[in-house]
Amino acid sequence: LIDHKLSWKQHIQHAKKRIKPMIYAIGKARMFISENIGWKLYYAHIYPHLTYMMGAAADVYVKSLYVLRKRVIKFIKKLPPLHPFEDLFNINVLPIKNCIYIN
Repeated sequence: LIDHKLSWKQHIQHAKKRIKPMIYAIGKARMFISENIGWKLYYAHIYPHLTYMMGAAADVYVKSLYVLRKRVIKFIKKLPPLHPFEDLFNINVLPIKNCIYIN
């Protein structure tokens, strides 16, 4: 999904399109599922889209995925949407760029 200008915009848009329905589902079900199940859903359905072929993508595009990732982590941890994300740095989830370099 790279266009003729070698832009990652289409690929990022496709990844967001695939991730958003799963974030919505986790958000709706978060009061009924455990945190463990939430993390399993994250790693099964969201994490692959965040890391697939993102090594060369510009930070401008990855930032929009980072926002979605923060949202789903707050859903999994059952936190309000405006909760500061800095408090969650001890949750042992790698930042997107680090995940990309490991894969």
